[in-house]
Amino acid sequence: IPFEADDEHKLSEFRDEAVKHFSRQSIVNFISPLLIIAMFFFTKDVAADSVRFGIAGLLMPISMTMSVIIWGIIEITDIRTYKKHISNSNSYIFKSSKVNLCFYVAKYISIAAMFVSLAVLLISSSSDAYSDILYDSLSENENPPFATVEDFVTGNATKNGDPETDPGALYNKWSNAVSKLNYYWHENSEYLHTDGTTENIKLIVDYHETTNPILAKWLIWDYYWNDKSIKITSDVNRISGYDIDYGLAYHNWGYLVVIAQKDNKIIKAEFSSVRTANDEPIRTKESIT
Repeated sequence: IPFEADDEHKLSEFRDEAVKHFSRQSIVNFISPLLIIAMFFFTKDVAADSVRFGIAGLLMPISMTMSVIIWGIIEITDIRTYKKHISNSNSYIFKSSKVNLCFYVAKYISIAAMFVSLAVLLISSSSDAYSDILYDSLSENENPPFATVEDFVTGNATKNGDPETDPGALYNKWSNAVSKLNYYWHENSEYLHTDGTTENIKLIVDYHETTNPILAKWLIWDYYWNDKSIKITSDVNRISGYDIDYGLAYHNWGYLVVIAQKDNKIIKAEFSSVRTANDEPIRTKESIT
């Protein structure tokens, strides 16, 4: 905008327009990343990563969010401080306030926490404690805190025992600061019934005892949205009539999926049962009673 050096009126208009422009821009710069982060929290497995990798899995997205929020606050307060300064002074040199300096320190602390948690997350994901190794036998006198395939077998059926068609259970168990007890359980077993039929039962379980019920509730939606992003092949039903705080049930690619949460405990179970005679399917279980 052209103006004469001694034209204070035009200089004041130019200053006010510049302040308004940068104020609007700082608000846009503040809101836009928050929308992206909100989508990240709702579409990515943040809670699931937390129970798997511990505090680092939770600290990284939180510190990332805090750094964006603090950065936006710094921009907004910088504009307000500058506007106040030039309104009460003939100087157009920006001088930061002590409050702004505190925000700058907090911003760099949150950025540092984000990179530290990212490093811990990468180290944890490559360590044996958080590996995807599945074990085929529980330690002596140890029982998982949930139902296994044996609990769903009806009648006087005998386990096949053939490793080709009846591999049995594979599992992983771990603990961390976010979730004190975690199981991933994958079982594929075959049973022979007295009427000559064969029943193949598959069960996949994710079980967690978190340190906070809020994280357990968060896990419900992590698991649900993850399935929904692939495809849920039935209506989603709310589970009622049981001693749980919240529960969902639906079908997903041939599996009945049940997600249930009580206090700080949550379980996601995927169940499938097919009974055959002469290699021809005769019945598929659609519900768990």
